[in-house]
Amino acid sequence: MYDLKGKNAVVTGGNSGMGYHIAQQLKEAGTNVIIVGRSEEKVSQSAKELNVTGKVADVSQSQQIELLAQEINNEINGVDILVVNAGTFLLQPIGQLTTEVFDATINVNLRGAVFTIEKFASILNSGASVVVMSSVSAHVARDNTAIYGASKAALNAYAKSAANVLSERNIRVNIVSPGPTDTPIFSKMGLPESHSNAVKENIKQLVPLGRLAEPNEIAELVLYLSSPKATYITGSEFVIDGGALVR
Repeated sequence: MYDLKGKNAVVTGGNSGMGYHIAQQLKEAGTNVIIVGRSEEKVSQSAKELNVTGKVADVSQSQQIELLAQEINNEINGVDILVVNAGTFLLQPIGQLTTEVFDATINVNLRGAVFTIEKFASILNSGASVVVMSSVSAHVARDNTAIYGASKAALNAYAKSAANVLSERNIRVNIVSPGPTDTPIFSKMGLPESHSNAVKENIKQLVPLGRLAEPNEIAELVLYLSSPKATYITGSEFVIDGGALVR
């Protein structure tokens, strides 16, 4: 366990899924955690469960992000750890992509993530860590994930540029790209449970280690990158996918 006592952390999309587990581990490491989400009900419930502060904001709306950063800066002494995690996962095959799915994906996964870093940059303390949650989908070609993968690939390019610029203030920016992970995202696909389980089993066949990642395994990597153990690491992408990219 890493000792991050007294550090201030913000986790977007921290009210559910991967973000919830990241916030939980940061809290256990002694961090003052603020989670951000769109649903007031879910944010309130998760903040209560985790014993952290909850803030409601839609990252696809840049003005809301700007107001969020101002509000947080007025309450705490800068941000030491920023986990850019909020995202959406919408499936649609090539030739059937709608403008609605395109806009929803880009507005959250790219615009939202980019402007989270942009608006929080001025309140990041010297030595701060920014961890951008991406995906192995940025590196693979799948029938239904083209625009999702494109949004993450574009985000990776931006994050590496941000790492270069923010290094002048001793701020590190790194990318974590999980592979198939056992999160509630499968239930959100709208499939019957039997079909959802079948999808999971099919995905496992693509992973050399033969299983999905546990969210805590991803969170542990985020925790490491946020800790003093990783002070010489920036501009790097960490793929954690059970070997899926090499198959």
